[in-house]
Amino acid sequence: MRREQLTSTSIGSSIAFPHGDPEYVNESHVVLMTLEKPMLWDGEEMADIIFFAAFNMNSREEKRRIETFYKELIPCISDREFMTMLKTARDSVQLYKDLFH
Repeated sequence: MRREQLTSTSIGSSIAFPHGDPEYVNESHVVLMTLEKPMLWDGEEMADIIFFAAFNMNSREEKRRIETFYKELIPCISDREFMTMLKTARDSVQLYKDLFH
């Protein structure tokens, strides 16, 4: 909550991207949560797609992996078809199949 008060992690288009402090992360992970109904995220923006990120930034290789993740994610966010697929996936198995078919 303190993090959100400093700077919102809402990135627009109903997407929020909260992230943990790298100092406390042992292994990098991103968790995707989609909501049936959007929620008020930062007092102003609504969000129904939330990427929870925990990145370990201790190695050069890990930093490259994270940069690659963002470079690949950013174009997807503006792709309506991709965003619809994220919102309508019923479970993680279906989402995995849709992403990597």
